[in-house]
Amino acid sequence: MSKNQALELLREEARSLSADLEAVNRAIAVLEGKGAGTAAPAGRRRGRKPGPKPRAAAEAPARRRRPTMTAEQRNAVSLRMKRYWAARREAKAKEQGD
Repeated sequence: MSKNQALELLREEARSLSADLEAVNRAIAVLEGKGAGTAAPAGRRRGRKPGPKPRAAAEAPARRRRPTMTAEQRNAVSLRMKRYWAARREAKAKEQGD
């Protein structure tokens, strides 16, 4: 294939692509309502009426996070609860023993 033939093929391809691009642009214009024959309908619109515009959602305040407990604090809670439940069991045993 000579240089001139290659150039002619490339020019022909460019023309073809240009025509394709124009067709795509026309299709886009029609879909966007800018093309010929797509005038806005006169009078009332069909279908449901548009609802109220949604308001920007007010951000809920961030929930306060409880700080994590250290191992010492967990052990203290554990001992405190063990004493609490032991006292409850003892009180219940006295109540039933009467």
